[in-house]
Amino acid sequence: MSGVGKAILMILGLISALFILAQLVLGQLILGGNAKLVKYHQHTGYTAVLVSLVYIVLSLLAIASIPTRPKT
Repeated sequence: MSGVGKAILMILGLISALFILAQLVLGQLILGGNAKLVKYHQHTGYTAVLVSLVYIVLSLLAIASIPTRPKT
C-alpha cells in the first residue's frame, strides 16, 4: 500500500472516531434537556455511518491486497 493510501485510511479513521465522539456528546446534551440538537444529532449520525463504512471498505480492500506469503 502506498503512503498516500495509508494517509487516507488514517484520516478517515480519525474522522470516524471524531464523529462517533460527537454523537456521544450530542446524545448526552439531548438527554440533558437540549432537544433542539436532535437534527444535528441525526445529521452527524448519518455522516458518521457513511464515513465509517467508507473507512471499513477501504481498510478491507487494503488488507485483501496484501500478498500472501508462500508456505515453506
